Amino acid sequence: MNRIVAFNEIIFACVYDISDTNGPGANFLSNIDSGLQVSIGNYSNQRNVPRHSHLQNKRILELTEEILVIISGAGTLRIYDDDRNFLDEIHFETGNVIHLLRGGHDLTFSAETKFIEVKQGPYFSPEKDKILW
Repeated sequence: MNRIVAFNEIIFACVYDISDTNGPGANFLSNIDSGLQVSIGNYSNQRNVPRHSHLQNKRILELTEEILVIISGAGTLRIYDDDRNFLDEIHFETGNVIHLLRGGHDLTFSAETKFIEVKQGPYFSPEKDKILW
């Protein structure tokens, strides 16, 4: 189940199932213009990713994107637009990768859940980084 939540041609969230991506090598799931790039790597035994480093590039980011990698568990993700209007509800489970690009969201867990959260830094403080409503 790969799912994109969009409104007026603007993508707010993507939910990827890692079992749906079986092609060899790096399989990029996110758009090339996203602030965070998401890929699933499938590599066979004795294969390697060549030694490399990344070049410095100035990037100007105005939105905080998040990635949630669901290690175990399940729940519901609700997505809201930039004006806090409800857009969609998606059920997630073990093996899903959630990419939150903009707007708002909340999570409700229906099972004990463990996940990895990745977002852009630096982190300033709850008062400067998020609004609860």
